[in-house]
Amino acid sequence: ESAEGVYRVQDNIRNFMIRIRLRRVTATRLRDIFQESHPTLTSGLSTEIDVLTVKWQEKYFSQEQEETFADEANCSTTLEMKYHNDILKLRSQGGRPNKRIFTYTNIDTIP
Repeated sequence: ESAEGVYRVQDNIRNFMIRIRLRRVTATRLRDIFQESHPTLTSGLSTEIDVLTVKWQEKYFSQEQEETFADEANCSTTLEMKYHNDILKLRSQGGRPNKRIFTYTNIDTIP
């Protein structure tokens, strides 16, 4: 299910949040749905779902970023050292909140 549009608001951009919901769909499950002539593709799917609410400019690390910045030897800039410390803190609190969703912020260099 997806939607797009233009939303004009008077609120500060820092208050902007978006909820991301990912659901794993396997080829086998899709075949079953079509065979059953199920009316929608969204009901009855796998229960493996990632849901994350992301605030404006909020950083969520990818697996690759986490592995890279976890090693202090890979960190040469102030931002990389900040990310290193953020990852150490995340790990002490139980790790990343999800395994598939990550974000870039305006200060990140996108590969």
